[in-house]
Amino acid sequence: MYRIILADDEEYVRELLSKNINQSMEGFQVVAKAADGREAVRLVKEYKPDILVTDICMPFVSGLELIRQLQELEHPVKTVIISGYDDFSYAKQALTLGVTDYLLKPFSPDELYEVLNKIRTELERQKTLMNNIQEMKEQLKDSRQIVQEQVVRKLIQRIMRPEIIQKEAEAAGICLEVPYCAVGILRIRQNIQEQERDIKDLLSMTKDTYFPQSCQIYITRFHAKQIVILFLGDYRNVQSFRRVVRDGLVSIEESMERYYDFKAECIIGGIYEEWTHIPDSYKDALSVWRGTLENPDPVLFFGDQDANGESSHKGQFERPRELEQQLLIHIQMGQEEKAEECLYDILQYYERMDVKLGDFVRISLVELVFDISSTLLKAGGQGQVWEDEDVVEYLKEHFAYGSLRDAKEVLCSYIIKCCRRFASVNESQGERIVFQVKELIEKNIDNEEFGLEEASGKLYFSHNYIRQIFKQITGESFMEYLIRRRMETARELLKNGTLKIQDVAVKTGYSNQRYFASCFKKYYGCTPTEYRNQLEGET
Repeated sequence: MYRIILADDEEYVRELLSKNINQSMEGFQVVAKAADGREAVRLVKEYKPDILVTDICMPFVSGLELIRQLQELEHPVKTVIISGYDDFSYAKQALTLGVTDYLLKPFSPDELYEVLNKIRTELERQKTLMNNIQEMKEQLKDSRQIVQEQVVRKLIQRIMRPEIIQKEAEAAGICLEVPYCAVGILRIRQNIQEQERDIKDLLSMTKDTYFPQSCQIYITRFHAKQIVILFLGDYRNVQSFRRVVRDGLVSIEESMERYYDFKAECIIGGIYEEWTHIPDSYKDALSVWRGTLENPDPVLFFGDQDANGESSHKGQFERPRELEQQLLIHIQMGQEEKAEECLYDILQYYERMDVKLGDFVRISLVELVFDISSTLLKAGGQGQVWEDEDVVEYLKEHFAYGSLRDAKEVLCSYIIKCCRRFASVNESQGERIVFQVKELIEKNIDNEEFGLEEASGKLYFSHNYIRQIFKQITGESFMEYLIRRRMETARELLKNGTLKIQDVAVKTGYSNQRYFASCFKKYYGCTPTEYRNQLEGET
């Protein structure tokens, strides 16, 4: 029986859902109901349900914030969002938080039942996986495998002389005298770091299912995110060895997805004929691992990207400054979706670089993190980069194991947080900035050279930021407002019959009287002379 908690601020919705589930949906039971998000958090902690069905809009704690809080709990909960707001941004936010499904009111009992059945299938699949893993844990007491893992790590890291490590390998039952060898890094695409050691053990137990005896594989783990595989092949040519490696890994990927709903991919380093090059193969794989953002192929061999001509920035040590500036502007404006899109463009730029420029890419990404943090602090926002635990953990491991995909996961989350911090900063300082800009304009009405660049320099904000915040708050662009104030000032000055039109032009920032007259006519529909004649006619 799968336990469900309902969270909705409308009582009739809670009662109707509870009745439908308890009476008509076999295998599910509503154990508690919450009228607001705060109560829902308490009930989840108390009842530890399998499923939470929650509305987006509720008092005290919204449905999305509720899900964020639940992610911090040890007990995993499947979540279903229901809402009457047909807004894709809600759905997108919900999906980024790992929500299982999203239902729009009104929905039928059949639609709800379909979603719950889908969750039932996922829960049963996870239960099967955990049972299998538990059984394997009890069986994994063979000290020979432990010794083999230690030898493989020494081989890959090249921490002993070849003659010594070769003797250790022979004692552990590892035959290094084969025609070909290669090292691969297996990546599980889902965020299941706490289970990746178990996945390694699962592969160790089932490897003979995927690979023939002529291709021996040894599996170890260097890091929570890296399952490393050593391939030793007894084949006549490199093409045969490569094909067997690929076919076996594709079968693993298919099995992972079919039985455990995990997507796996593997990056293979260079294939070498001498076992002493095993560390070089690992370095090859690691360089591709670090520089790959999206890889539709479950198996990628070192050199495949170059062969396909994907590295379009070879040898270029240049950061995408324009994209980075756009990213900072989007963050400053609190534009989450645009900031995420811009970050993805930046990471794609780095993905197209030669893998040999990996150190430059990693340093550039660290600098980008600090640029974002510095921008937030300059604007008066709270929270330095060191106060974000996820970013700190990422930076600690970035140079050793970090990849563009890791950067995407961590930086997307960090950027969204910064956007929201800027949003709160903008609320308090936006009006002040606009007021200061307007004051500067009034003081510089007669300054023909005055413009957005000069205003931004005096206020210590980027001109792009001032342009956007001014437009957002006033509804006018900076130039529209500046021209309007110059024209309004000119109209007032023209009422003074003693002032020459040339003097009025100069006092409103126009050194060329003819150009001033053209601008005035375009704005008011008459020339300054015609306007002054109209005033005289009225008197």
